[in-house]
Amino acid sequence: MVHILLVLTSYLNIVLAAAYTLSCFQLIRELPPRKSKRLFARQERLLLYFHFFCNLNLVLQTGEKKLVIFYGEQLLFLLLVLIFYHRLYPKASRLLTNNIMFFAVVGLVMLTRLSYEDYAYKQFVTVVAGFVIVMMFPAMMKVFKIWKKLTWVYGIGGFLLLATVAVPFLGVNQYGATNWISIGGITLQPSEFAKILFVLFVACRLSSSLELKDLIITTVLAALYVLILVAETDLGAALIFFIVYIVMLYVATGRLSLFITGTLAGSTAAVAAFKYFSHVQTRVSAWKDPWSNIDGGGYQICQSLFAIGTGSWFGVGLGQGAPDTIPVVYSDFIFSALAEEMGAIFVLCLLLIFVSCFIVFLDGSMRAGNSLFKLIALGFGVCFIFQVFLNVGGAVKFIPLTGVTLPLVSYGRSSVASVLMIFGITQGLFVLSDKEVVQNEEGVKRERESVR
Repeated sequence: MVHILLVLTSYLNIVLAAAYTLSCFQLIRELPPRKSKRLFARQERLLLYFHFFCNLNLVLQTGEKKLVIFYGEQLLFLLLVLIFYHRLYPKASRLLTNNIMFFAVVGLVMLTRLSYEDYAYKQFVTVVAGFVIVMMFPAMMKVFKIWKKLTWVYGIGGFLLLATVAVPFLGVNQYGATNWISIGGITLQPSEFAKILFVLFVACRLSSSLELKDLIITTVLAALYVLILVAETDLGAALIFFIVYIVMLYVATGRLSLFITGTLAGSTAAVAAFKYFSHVQTRVSAWKDPWSNIDGGGYQICQSLFAIGTGSWFGVGLGQGAPDTIPVVYSDFIFSALAEEMGAIFVLCLLLIFVSCFIVFLDGSMRAGNSLFKLIALGFGVCFIFQVFLNVGGAVKFIPLTGVTLPLVSYGRSSVASVLMIFGITQGLFVLSDKEVVQNEEGVKRERESVR
C-alpha cells in the first residue's frame, strides 16, 4: 500500500507542477481583477498541494516524526506569506511572491531528502529569517528616499565586500576559488551581496548621466569589480557581473557598438582566464570530454549526466535515486538530483517558472516610471536568470561548470539571502512605480481641470 502511495504521489507532483507552471503564464498577462484573484488562489492551492504530497512521500519513506513537525513549520510559514504579504503590499507582484515560495519549497524538499540536519533545516531558518527582513524593504524604500542617492556608497561598499576575502583568518578557499569568508563558524560568500550593490551602483550611475566621460568612469569601475573576482578565481561570479553590466549599459544607451565591444572584450578575457588558471583548464577539459577523465576532472559532470539520464521523463521517484554519488549535489548539482528523482518534465516546468520570474522582472522594468527603477529591475532580472543559466548549463554539459547555485533551490545561506534581497527590492520597485503612476495620473487630471 505504501509503495502504491509513493508512486501515485510522484506522478501527482508532476501534474501539480505542470498546472502551477501553466498558471504562471496565465497570470503574466493583464486580467480582470476577479479572474486574476481566482487564478492566484488556485495557484496557491497548487503550491500547497505540491508541498503536502512531497512531504507525505518523504514521511512515508522514512517514518520520522521530525519530518512531520518540519512540514508543519514550513506550512505555517507558507500560509503566513501567502495570506499576508499581498495584503501588506497590494501593489507588489503576487506572482513573484508565489514563485519565490515555490522555489523555496522545491529546495527544502530535495534538501530534506538529502539531509534534514545538514542542509534542510539550516536552509529553512535562512529562508524564514531572510524573508522577515526583506518584508520591510518596500516600506523602507518608500519612506527613506535617500537610497536613490547613495551611488558611491553602493560602489565602495561592493568593493569592500569583495575585499573581505583578502583579510587574514577570514578568507577561505573552496573548489579552487578564494571567494568565501568564515565568521564565527558561519561561511559566507561576499560576492552574492556585492552583486546587489553592483546593480544599484551601475543603475544609479547610468540613470544620472550618459555622457562619455561618465560612461568611461562607470565602465572602469565595473571592470575593477570583475578583475577583483578574477583575482579571487571566482570566475562564475565575474561572468555574472560582466553580463549584467553589458546588458544594463546597452539598454541605458541603446548603442549596439558598446554591446559588441564589451562582448569581444569579455571573450578575450575568457581566453586569458583559460590560459592562466589551472582549475579553469580542468573544467573546460571536463566539459569537452568528461568521459576521457571520468575518474578525475570529469567525474562530476559524468555523474550528473548519469543522474539526468536515469530519471528520464517521470523520474525514479523522490527518495529512490542515488544523488549522493554526485559531488556537491546539494549546491552545484541539485538540478541533476531533481531530474533524476522527479523527472525531466518536472525540471522543465521548474525552468519555465524561472523564465516567468524573469518576465516579471522585465515587466517591472518596462512599467517603471523612471530610468533608475528600470535599470535596477533589469539588472536584477538579468542577474537572476543568468545565474539559472550558468547552474543548469553546467549540470547538463551545455557550458563548463562555473560553481554557481540554483537560486533558492540550492543549499547556501549567502545565495538564499541575496536572492531574497533582490526579491524585496524588486517588490519595492513595484510599489514605488505604482505610486508614481497614480501621482502622474492625478497630475494630468489636475492639469485638464485647470485648462477647463
